Amino acid sequence: MYNNDTELITGLLILLQDTYIHVVEASEKVVGALMRELCGILPANFPKTTAAFDTAIIQSGSFLHPKAESKSNCSLYFSESKVLLIASDITSRSFTFWASRIIELGVRMAPFYVDEMMFNEDNLEKTLSNLCLGLCTIGSGLSVLSKADLKQAMDDIQTKFADVLPRNETIKYIINECHNIVDISEWSAIYDEHMDPRDAAEYVWPVPKMIEV
Repeated sequence: MYNNDTELITGLLILLQDTYIHVVEASEKVVGALMRELCGILPANFPKTTAAFDTAIIQSGSFLHPKAESKSNCSLYFSESKVLLIASDITSRSFTFWASRIIELGVRMAPFYVDEMMFNEDNLEKTLSNLCLGLCTIGSGLSVLSKADLKQAMDDIQTKFADVLPRNETIKYIINECHNIVDISEWSAIYDEHMDPRDAAEYVWPVPKMIEV
C-alpha cells in the first residue's frame, strides 16, 4: 500500500507457528501509518510525504490461523502486537528489499524451552537488543547476495540463520509475559494523544511578595 518510488519499504516479515515478527524500514510517516492501520485508526486521506530520515521498527505478535475475519476483529487482534524497537535517523538499512517467509515447525525438531531468567528485569533489555540485532544480521547477510543466491538463502533461512532467527516460543513469551513492553494500541495512545505545548512566557507567575524588614 505504501511502497512506491518515494516511500521505499524494506524489511522482513517472519510468520512462525502462531506468532510473527516484522522488521519494517521506512520513513517515519510510513511506519506510523502502518502501526495506526494495525490499530484500525488510519485516516482514509493519509498524506504520503517523505520524511527526512528512515525509521526502523521491529514488532512482534501472535496471529490467528487463516480464516475469514472481519476488519474490526483483525484490527483488535493486531492491536495487541508488541513494539520491540523503534529507531529513528537510521543512516543505512539492514535490508535492501521487503520479503516474507513462513517458518514451518520441523517434525523432528526438538522442543524449545524459554529461559525465563533472560526476561527478568536485569536481562530483558539485553535479550531484546540481541533479538533485534539478530534480525538486522539476517538483513545484512541476505542483502549482499546475488538475486539467484538470495532466493535459495530465503528458502533455507531457517537453517542458514538458525542462531539468530527468533523462536516461536520466545515471541509467545514476550507477548504473554512481558507486560512492560508497550503494544501498538498503547503506542498509539502515547504518540497520537493531542499535545498542547506552552511556552514559559505564556504562564502567569505569581507576583513576588515584598519582604518586610
